[in-house]
Amino acid sequence: MGKQRHPSTVNLTMFFNMAMNGEPLVWVSFQLFADRVPKTADNFSALNTGSIYGEKFVDENFISGHLGGSVG
Repeated sequence: MGKQRHPSTVNLTMFFNMAMNGEPLVWVSFQLFADRVPKTADNFSALNTGSIYGEKFVDENFISGHLGGSVG
């Protein structure tokens, strides 16, 4: 069974502003392919705007970092 597409759906572009020590570094853009994966795109959009769980999780912390290279 092939993937169903929703051609009339708008593929939003979301932006993340990244900073270190309060200083802006760069912004990253993500295009959400709602025409191919509408539920995933809707979920990511809602998470990006803080509307599902709020601004942060109760147990959120930055004790563990992320290591490794970037994609691309």
